[in-house]
Amino acid sequence: MEIIMVHDITPASSPVLPPSCATPEATMAAFVSQAKADPAVVGLILSGSQAHDGMPTGYSDYDVHVITRDDGPSAVRDLDGFRSEHLDIVAMPLTDFRLRGLPGDP
Repeated sequence: MEIIMVHDITPASSPVLPPSCATPEATMAAFVSQAKADPAVVGLILSGSQAHDGMPTGYSDYDVHVITRDDGPSAVRDLDGFRSEHLDIVAMPLTDFRLRGLPGDP
């Protein structure tokens, strides 16, 4: 009788969650470092209250749009829709970003 071992397999595309730090600023800095290390990320855009002088409050989190290359894997792209106390992420490929806000874009 042959015994076959079955191992837990984590899909290669499993996103690596952003670090959760003590403050929104530390969480954002850690996420920016994570995004810089991902070769598919071509840019980050800050939106929401943190993007405007005088708008942030003690309850403000960071809203970040992550723009990635159109092809190839990206752990950061897989974080689209991620929400935490300090960080909200919208990720999209460059082709979609170029169409964002144009007539006909929902």
